[in-house]
Amino acid sequence: GFAAIKERMDHRDALRERLIKTCRDGQKAAKQAIFALHRGDSAHALKLLNQCEKCVANDLMPILHEEPNLRGGSFSGVMEEYVEGMLFYTWLQPT
Repeated sequence: GFAAIKERMDHRDALRERLIKTCRDGQKAAKQAIFALHRGDSAHALKLLNQCEKCVANDLMPILHEEPNLRGGSFSGVMEEYVEGMLFYTWLQPT
C-alpha cells in the first residue's frame, strides 16, 4: 500500500542524494586532472583520472545498477568530464 510506495520513494531519494554527492567527488578529480594537464603534470593528472574511474566503478555504478533512471544528470556530467580528461591526456602523450 501507501507505506510501501513511500518507502520506495524515500529509498530512491536517498540513492539520488548519494549519487549526486559522489558525482561531485568524481567530477572534481577529473576537472583537477585537466588543470594538471594544462600545467604539464601528466603523472598527477593520471592519478586523478584513475581516482575518478574508481569512483565511477566502485561507488556510482552500484547505485545505477539499482536505479538505472539516475544515469542522466550528475552521472552524465562526471562521465563527460572524465572522457574529456582522458582524451586530453591521450592527445598530449608522445606517439
